[in-house]
Amino acid sequence: MEIHHLLKGGFADGAFARWRSLHELSITTSFIKQAGSDTAERFLHYRYLWEYYFAQTYQEHADDLDEEQIADETMESLEEGKVELVERFGSDFDDNGYGTGWAADAYEGGGGPSIRGLQEAGDLNHYQPYYRLASESVHGGSKGTLDRLGIIDIPDVEQPDLLLAGPSNAGLARPGQLTAVSLAQITFAFIEWQSSATHVAEMKGMEQLVSDIQDAFAAAAEELEEDERDRLEEWADQDIVDIALNHVGASVLFTDEFVREQTEYESQSAFENALPVNLDEMTDVDDLPEAVDTTIRTNSDYRSLEELVDAAFEEWVYREVDLSEFDVDS
Repeated sequence: MEIHHLLKGGFADGAFARWRSLHELSITTSFIKQAGSDTAERFLHYRYLWEYYFAQTYQEHADDLDEEQIADETMESLEEGKVELVERFGSDFDDNGYGTGWAADAYEGGGGPSIRGLQEAGDLNHYQPYYRLASESVHGGSKGTLDRLGIIDIPDVEQPDLLLAGPSNAGLARPGQLTAVSLAQITFAFIEWQSSATHVAEMKGMEQLVSDIQDAFAAAAEELEEDERDRLEEWADQDIVDIALNHVGASVLFTDEFVREQTEYESQSAFENALPVNLDEMTDVDDLPEAVDTTIRTNSDYRSLEELVDAAFEEWVYREVDLSEFDVDS
């Protein structure tokens, strides 16, 4: 449900991070299914060991956090519980709260159990690239901070550098597809414990559902990328005049002072009223009727609106931008 809300809200990286947790549940479920009920019991009791080590960490930093210390009686009770667990399940159960000591008894790999090791044991290691990538959305590294799923990267098309600061309809396919797969894996593990003809039919139906979900996400992502490619190619084709009009605006470029100095008109409004088009609605100077350039040539020393916009944009830059901040000659 949480991943669904994140996907619906346009937070692909958040959904990907939550899939990471779901994948760990799939790893755990797969390993317990293979190892049996004893390992399942160890897993259920492991949280009490973890609570002891968490309490230790909390005690160490409580004063700095301006929080109350845990009562001595509670700490003693937690420690007694830890000792009982080790006596019951063996010394390898106590991994200092690392998180996987519950699997030590059944784990056959070297170096003790870890999420990576349990993933290999459950034949899920082919998801490691996705797991590692999803981890970057959890940790504060440069990769996860700067490269966001919600930004479409089209390598062969020029595009501006962006930092994602809100929701996006991009990047939803990968976490959506992987969520469907992991949910199915966990469900299959439970169904297979009590397999029947009905359960087999349900699993077949779920396999088809997962396939349909993956196809739907892939189709939507492909359509979105094509739309973004078209948009970026249109953006890349803009010249400096188009950018000036579309992103600065005619009303900002053509001040009364500029119009009086560069044309025969006395004000911005008089200049704009004389033109046969509305400059605020213009997106591409190449689409202008010839009458616009004729008006410019008749009432100024410029041969076209493009030249006039270029001059106005240059004045705007010197008016608005402190060139001393850049390594350019002013």
